Amino acid sequence: MSVTKTVTINFYTILKAKVYNFINRSIIKYIIASILIAIVNPNLFGSMLKTAIGITLIIIFISLIIIVLSAKIQSNRLIFNAVIEFNNESIAIHHVGSKQKPEYKNWDWITSITEKNNEIWLKTNETRLRYINFNKKKLTVEELDFFRKQMKKYN
Repeated sequence: MSVTKTVTINFYTILKAKVYNFINRSIIKYIIASILIAIVNPNLFGSMLKTAIGITLIIIFISLIIIVLSAKIQSNRLIFNAVIEFNNESIAIHHVGSKQKPEYKNWDWITSITEKNNEIWLKTNETRLRYINFNKKKLTVEELDFFRKQMKKYN
């Protein structure tokens, strides 16, 4: 079985990956930090609950501004348009409109596969292409089964 998909990196895809990463890795830490600040200084916004909520909202607002700005900067610098072929043994990356040679990776390149809501998320061990996501509605049943089998095998 082989799955071939076109992956294009643009502002929207970078922003989506950064927000996904923020929600999965950081938001709980910020909420805990806000609660701790509210315990230490409960009268900052009138009560401990208001302080915890207020600080959490301020941190999330500032984080989202930073995420949007960094996604914009990264989308201006990064040009990635490729056809990626996933099969049971390897992953082939064929760059579209570029003189780059095809890249061949093994499945160690993918550090985790996650199925969330309507998407399949593949986390790579590469900084320029940290996440690859596919909308489940755009995948065939066979392609979805392939990624689910890989998820069981490599997670």
